[in-house]
Amino acid sequence: MELYKETGKLKSGEIRIARPIGALLIKTDRPLGEMANETITVYVERANGSNEQIATNQNLKRFILASVFGNSAIETSAGVSALCEICENGAIQLEENEGIKISLNGLSSTHEYQVNGIEYPQLSDEIVRFDTKKVLSEEASRKFNVQGYESVVIEGITAIDEAHVTYENGQTVKYNREELVAISFDVDPLIGVGSIHQEGIETGMLVTAVADTVIFPLVGVTDIDIYKGTGAVTLTLKDESFQGDF
Repeated sequence: MELYKETGKLKSGEIRIARPIGALLIKTDRPLGEMANETITVYVERANGSNEQIATNQNLKRFILASVFGNSAIETSAGVSALCEICENGAIQLEENEGIKISLNGLSSTHEYQVNGIEYPQLSDEIVRFDTKKVLSEEASRKFNVQGYESVVIEGITAIDEAHVTYENGQTVKYNREELVAISFDVDPLIGVGSIHQEGIETGMLVTAVADTVIFPLVGVTDIDIYKGTGAVTLTLKDESFQGDF
């Protein structure tokens, strides 16, 4: 069902849906590679006041990339069309007087944005969550606990020298920048179809990257330690599933 479709707006305002949905279809005529300031907030409004946050002022480009990794492609022949899961194995179960609230901010006034809510025949309490972590420009390294997360969007990959990844069996492996990129492509070689309007990429080609960004699988990973040179690194984490209060 269509929840929002506007051009010339800087923000959507708060959109409330009382029907159970399990995914958002996000469409815009703005190329993925040009998206920068757009953010999305999604949460489940519970009758008892214990709202469940899915994404809070999350960068929309990273939200899309984290959502589709290993699941579905981003269709980019005429902007962006991406199916983004907010619940696994069905639609979010809602009780009486509960709903799902969505808002977009930082939109480009010269582009159209559309959000559809996708219903599924079964209900689920496995709500997806997105978190953001940063390694600041002045930091040489930072370690993050990523246990329970499914994947991470790493923006600022050119600043990274090495990542030390610790797995549940206690083993720590070291990957350099090129190896991180190779693993990302091995897991999901098709991030999009069409053009993301970057230099050297022509319309109709298969796209395997967004500038300075890779997506890395985290299933079975407990910690990731980033070692970097000049520049900031942003990590957008998507969890496997969540049940109950955060």
